[in-house]
Amino acid sequence: RASQQQFGFSLGAYERAGQLVLIDAFSEGGSERFVVSDRADPEELLYLVTEVLAGMPRPTRVVLDSVTSLAAYLSPRALVRLIYEKNRLLKRPDVVLMDLYLAQAMDARDAHCVSNAYDVLLRLFYAEDRGGMPRRNLQVLKVRGGVFDPRPFPFRIHREHGLLVDR
Repeated sequence: RASQQQFGFSLGAYERAGQLVLIDAFSEGGSERFVVSDRADPEELLYLVTEVLAGMPRPTRVVLDSVTSLAAYLSPRALVRLIYEKNRLLKRPDVVLMDLYLAQAMDARDAHCVSNAYDVLLRLFYAEDRGGMPRRNLQVLKVRGGVFDPRPFPFRIHREHGLLVDR
């Protein structure tokens, strides 16, 4: 919530309208309505996400932020299994799944296994601009069954429009 506030996005109205639900899978003794009590149990997380998703309006998005945090409690193999099982259980025409993770947090073999679980892969990173200032960039790495431009494109986060990618 604090991070969203820093970007100028208020979550309260969306939560009150039932359009946003946060599941706390990372804090000890979290204060959210939905809390994963055993962070080392991927089945509990999947059960809770499935339960919450059943009551959400459609279309909807499920964002797992961040898969990297789960890696602290799961072996690499268990993390890969969790991602594939989550995608199998939740993938529907009216549900968009998005997972965020730090690519450097996994070894290359595990990262490759995980990348096969997704239809689209985007890389967000900072690159130095001409003036020496870091600039946010987005690069499409994969679009299953589609054509894309693999060059990095600068982007910014706009208060009203969200992510705006420069042409």
